[in-house]
Amino acid sequence: MCQNYRQVKNYYKKVYVPPIRKEDGSWVCCEQNKAYMYARHLERLLQPNDIVSELDITHRQPLNEIPKKIKHFTLIKISKEIDMNINPKKVSGYDHINTKILKELSKKAMI
Repeated sequence: MCQNYRQVKNYYKKVYVPPIRKEDGSWVCCEQNKAYMYARHLERLLQPNDIVSELDITHRQPLNEIPKKIKHFTLIKISKEIDMNINPKKVSGYDHINTKILKELSKKAMI
C-alpha cells in the first residue's frame, strides 16, 4: 500500500517552472501565460533565413539521366575491394550494413 502511494504521488508531482519576465519587465506566473510567452519567444527566434543562395536548383539534371557511363566490374574486383579497402573499425552507414556483414557476403549476394 505504501509503495503504491509513492508511485501515485510521484506521478502527480508538478514540475516547478520559475516565473518568466516579459518584454515590459513584468513577471508571468500563470502556467498558461508562461506557455504563451515561450511560444512567442520561439516564434521570434525560429524565423526563416533571408539568405540569397548561389545555387540554382531549377537547372538540375534529371535523375533518370546518367552523367557518365558506369564501368563494368567483376565479382573478383568487388570481393577484392571488400577485403582490402574496407576498415573493420568503421561504423556502418545510413543503410546499417557493417563491415562484418560485407566481409561474410556470399557470391550469390554480390551478384
